Amino acid sequence: MRAHLVEAFRIPSASMEPTVLKGDFLFADKRYNCPGCKGAIHRGDIAIFTYPNNRTLLYIKRIIGLGGDTVRVEGGQVYVNEQRLNEPY
Repeated sequence: MRAHLVEAFRIPSASMEPTVLKGDFLFADKRYNCPGCKGAIHRGDIAIFTYPNNRTLLYIKRIIGLGGDTVRVEGGQVYVNEQRLNEPY
């Protein structure tokens, strides 16, 4: 089940606070890219992934851009497709 459907992760850092707190447990749905699955990635979803240069490190981040989007950071503000991202988190 852990290999293909759902896996539990304990959050190791405070990088997503106040939305996700250090020490929280998340259950990740691992069916996002399987053939025939209905789930798709959307802006605002939380992703858990391995750091490419060190496969033992896990990162947790919020999705802000999708394929074909242009993401730009300027003056501390994030822009997606030239629209300022104004999110409460």
